[in-house]
Amino acid sequence: MALISVTTQFEHCYIVRDMIYHFTRCGIIHQRFAELKSAFNNESYRYYVLLSWDRLRDKFDHNYEYDDFNKYERIKEIEIRRAFSFSTSREFSDFYAIFLKVYDWKKNGIYQFLRSINIILKELLERDAEEAMVALGLLISSGNKSGLVPDRIFRSIWRSKELADQLFTAILEGNFSNRTSWVLSFIFFTPQEHLSEYHLDEYLKLLTTTTDTISINNHSLKVLSTLKPDIVSTVLAIVAERIDLENINHLIDQSVFLENMPFHENLSLIKKTYLQQDRINVHFDYQLELFLEIVKLDKAFFMDYITEISKEQDNMFSAAQYADLKKVWELEGAEEMILQVMDYMIARRFYFVDDHWVNLFFEGLSEEYIERAKLLLANYLKDNIKEPRKVDMVMNIARHALNGLEDEFILLFLRQNPSFGDFRKISWLDNYFMGSGNVIWADVRARRLEEILLLFEKLGAKKYVYADHQNFLKNWIAGEKRSADSERKHIFMYGD
Repeated sequence: MALISVTTQFEHCYIVRDMIYHFTRCGIIHQRFAELKSAFNNESYRYYVLLSWDRLRDKFDHNYEYDDFNKYERIKEIEIRRAFSFSTSREFSDFYAIFLKVYDWKKNGIYQFLRSINIILKELLERDAEEAMVALGLLISSGNKSGLVPDRIFRSIWRSKELADQLFTAILEGNFSNRTSWVLSFIFFTPQEHLSEYHLDEYLKLLTTTTDTISINNHSLKVLSTLKPDIVSTVLAIVAERIDLENINHLIDQSVFLENMPFHENLSLIKKTYLQQDRINVHFDYQLELFLEIVKLDKAFFMDYITEISKEQDNMFSAAQYADLKKVWELEGAEEMILQVMDYMIARRFYFVDDHWVNLFFEGLSEEYIERAKLLLANYLKDNIKEPRKVDMVMNIARHALNGLEDEFILLFLRQNPSFGDFRKISWLDNYFMGSGNVIWADVRARRLEEILLLFEKLGAKKYVYADHQNFLKNWIAGEKRSADSERKHIFMYGD
């Protein structure tokens, strides 16, 4: 096997070295691997190895020196600072040109490498601030191809206000990748004593004009509030308008609401932006902490939220997705709000795969809420005793969410409404079954119907009023048993 001399192409080095690594992990060893490693090794690949934070690279088990994560972080940073200890912007520029070859090949997972570049730039800043400024200028003028955001520079640049002001001006005047993030990060790390109307104006201008998605955090608004006390309401209004009119989906951290809402007079703006953020950001207020705070101030917002999320569901709801809504039991007047949702779901005729969406308000309740839940359902059943769809919903909740209570609500229904005509309209069996492949579901249905039939014994002397009900169930049971026998015969004869 003839080997070529040291290759100049990073991708060749990467592919060959990666294949050798995976062969070795699988126990495939060859005497020429060392020679291949020597041949496929160039400056770009050596930079890649030094810049990477992959603790497992070239490790064949987990018993190696740096199993302490924090220790590895410290040692890795020292390694990078020593390996790339540049004194001039020219040295950094030459290095960065080689780094871009790595970037072109390995865009995925690039964050770890940009982290290393940040360390290198910070080291250059500490050695020679003027040279670091030249290096940053080169990044800006060349378009910042890698998308680097020099956070460490922004943290340290304020040792010289003059240099910091120069850098901010260069950022604003530049046209380069991730410019929006540079502006936001620069303002984020600007010490409060150095913030000015200039920074405030540029921040608001960026929110109003950029087409990039911005993540708005409470820290920046808090420090900018010293210049503009109503900064929160101003920002919320800008974001709400841009989402409505331009579909520019700026993201607001929920801490912006939680830490400012008690002092905010415009509750309607908070409610509007909450609904927007909940729609565009799946991680927003995922534990509904903010939602409950808003509902405490305005109970009508509970139904506003239900109405809003139902617009996106196409009449199909996933209870699991909104399971935390049962926290509403923590609030005063929870029963009234839950009843509104129950009526709304019936009116909108939502469909359900196995159980009603409103079951989420009753699943896994602690003891302090169980009795309240039972009373709510009992009263709802009595008030809607002639409405089959609402009765079905109550029975479904009792069946799935309040295990062991379905029989109690069946008896309540029978005592409140002896009408056989109404009885026939109710779905007394679960339409959703799970089990192994050898289960004969007709047997399962028959057993459950027999259990319901036995409940009539608990009606005492009045059970004779329900003769039609009982005959109806007996005929139904007989039919299910015939179906089960037929299925058993089929399995015996055909084996499927």
